[in-house]
Amino acid sequence: MGQRSQQRLVEALVAQPQPLGGERFYAICPLTGQRCTVLILPAGETLFASVRGWGVPYSSTREREVSRAVRTMRKIEGQKMSKYARMPTREQQWRRWMKAADIYDAWEEGLMQYW
Repeated sequence: MGQRSQQRLVEALVAQPQPLGGERFYAICPLTGQRCTVLILPAGETLFASVRGWGVPYSSTREREVSRAVRTMRKIEGQKMSKYARMPTREQQWRRWMKAADIYDAWEEGLMQYW
C-alpha cells in the first residue's frame, strides 16, 4: 500500500464575539498568522494553510470579462425573485443584468466585425 503522510491541520482556533451574540471561530493560518475561515491543502503539500497564505488565485480572477458577464446573466436567470421581494433588490438585480448584457453585447459586436 502507498505511504501515508501526516498533515497538520489546525494549530490554533480563536473565537470572535459576534454583534448579535454568540461566537464565530477562525483558524490561524500557519503561514500568515492571520485569521481565516478556510484552510486548504494544495497538491503535493503537507501543511494546511489559508488561500492567501498559499497565494492561490480564485478562479474568477482568471476569467475573461465576457465570461463573468455570461455567468452573471445565467445566475440571475436561475434566481426566482419573489413578487414580495424589496424593490431595491429587484432594481439591483435589473442593473446587474443590464451591465452584464452590455458587456456581452459589446463583445458580440466586436466579434461580428471579423465575420
